Amino acid sequence: MSEQKYVQLNNGVEMPVAGIGTFLLSPDEAEASVLSALQGAYLIPDLKLSDTTEYHIGKYGRMRKRFLEENHRGIYSHMLLSETLWKHLAEIDEESNEMMDRLVRQMAKKEGVTEQLKSDDWLCWLQKMNSI
Repeated sequence: MSEQKYVQLNNGVEMPVAGIGTFLLSPDEAEASVLSALQGAYLIPDLKLSDTTEYHIGKYGRMRKRFLEENHRGIYSHMLLSETLWKHLAEIDEESNEMMDRLVRQMAKKEGVTEQLKSDDWLCWLQKMNSI
């Protein structure tokens, strides 16, 4: 049997090399590798988030997430690891939806789209609202 290999981390701690990298393995090989590691006393940590709130992330929150992922990887990673990303995305989504509602109301008022028009000629109202 081969001797256990260790890697020294930046803080000086030595960590055993488990060697169960599975991303190039087939599903059956990956499962066998993980089961083998578990039998060899390598335990996978059961991590829990401190913020377990379920946030509703809509269109604008998803757009912000994609922007951060593609253009600001460092900020995205920091927010993800510090558990502030989902709250941030929910806030962006809420603020963006409020802004869109406000802009649509202002544009409808400017175009003369009213509830009276809706009750008198709903098709005209619908055309005007779709053009906003």
